[in-house]
Amino acid sequence: MIDDSSVPIQTPRWLADACGGRMVGAADQVLHPLRGVGIDTRGDLRDRAFVAIRGPRHDGHEHLEQAVAAGARCVVVEEGDAAARSRVDAVPVIEVPDTRRALTAMARAWRQEFRGRVIGVTGSCGKTTTKRLVHAALGTTLRGSASPKSFNNDLGVPLTLLAAAADDDYVVVELGTNRPGEIAALAEIARPHVGVITLIGHSHLAELGSLEGVAAEKASLLDRLAPPAVVIVKADHGVLETAVAARRFRLGEVITFGEAADASVRLSDRRPEQGGQSLELADGRRLQLRLEGKHNALNALAAVAVADRLGVPFAAAAQGIAAVEPDGHRGEIRRFAGFEVLDDSYNANPDSMEAALHSLAERAAGRPVGLVLGDMLELGSRSTSLHHRVGMAAASLADEADLRLACFVGDQSRHAMETFAARHPQIETSWYSEAAPEIGAKLSETVPADGVVLLKGSRGIGLERVLDWIATPSESALSGPVER
Repeated sequence: MIDDSSVPIQTPRWLADACGGRMVGAADQVLHPLRGVGIDTRGDLRDRAFVAIRGPRHDGHEHLEQAVAAGARCVVVEEGDAAARSRVDAVPVIEVPDTRRALTAMARAWRQEFRGRVIGVTGSCGKTTTKRLVHAALGTTLRGSASPKSFNNDLGVPLTLLAAAADDDYVVVELGTNRPGEIAALAEIARPHVGVITLIGHSHLAELGSLEGVAAEKASLLDRLAPPAVVIVKADHGVLETAVAARRFRLGEVITFGEAADASVRLSDRRPEQGGQSLELADGRRLQLRLEGKHNALNALAAVAVADRLGVPFAAAAQGIAAVEPDGHRGEIRRFAGFEVLDDSYNANPDSMEAALHSLAERAAGRPVGLVLGDMLELGSRSTSLHHRVGMAAASLADEADLRLACFVGDQSRHAMETFAARHPQIETSWYSEAAPEIGAKLSETVPADGVVLLKGSRGIGLERVLDWIATPSESALSGPVER
């Protein structure tokens, strides 16, 4: 642990100086220690600064009183809102031209004060899970934090950095994107020492254009690493290897993980088990994982690589990794009276969809299965072909598994349904324009008590609602599917 009596702390005065804001009122509190920044009055604001962000649906300036009531010790507002300022004269107020830019400026300044290692995690799939595994592996021995949930945009990354104590050993930051240049902008704020790229896949093609465009966007993280510039990437991953090779001269160390023979951290054996899987590395090390599927095994290898590089003993890292459970509609197992549901409904792209289908086959192990697959959004001109590809993957699952029902949800998923039905006309198949209560009733009628159902689709499709309709099938009384 870092031991230095001169470790900096955040105060209202420090925040004002960091963002060039003007301090107003409550002069006796400007040196009060703060423990980070918040932008949501529904979250924990005790001893934090509240930054009033103007968004498309909400304006933080309308909630200043609630922020102070929730424990905020300082508020940051945009200039010219005298009425808002007058309502919270009990705490210091920092006036700035733009609160969103002020938040970024505060985070940049705090990053300069941070004494530990910053680990940046990005990729087309597995960012949040890998971040959680890295944090669990490091946290057994070191002191640090990680971005909560999917705090991976221009608000989430600054909030993550500002929540870290200046003398922590590490902070794990998740970096997301859906348009060119976003990773570069976030990495400029975070300046990670260790950059982890989980996978390059077919995501956000509407803006990024192609697999090569995705690789270029994700690899822009590598251009903004701070010394010693350690890179941890999936081995034997063509477009990613090319991107790393082009930057090799400026990288301090490249560590690979995966199944390739030359991987630095190599998976040699994987055995699915009840409630997870057991992994064996090529060097003989073993670990348990409560997360299912090969894709999560590889995410765990990335966490092992980070822990190795930061000097965490493997036994401790493995203990932390073994404690991580599925979370937030990302591979959670839900048990109903009738059957199990593999709830992977948080988000989807073609690569994660195929990984989820493989996980379903492993978990079912010969038991009856059902599918509820939703649209994959933001795929641009390749959406039709990639949905046909998912239909083919589902059909391949049906070649081997006892598939009783396949439901497809969303405009684009009609293409997946057509491909699937052409291969397996004997299997009951339904298409719905949107998530509907009938899906829950259909699953309850069709999938036997020992079966397993997969829910997988982009977040905007809302497949998580099917869980409620399974639990309460009596509500399933609206119009049926458009097509069978």
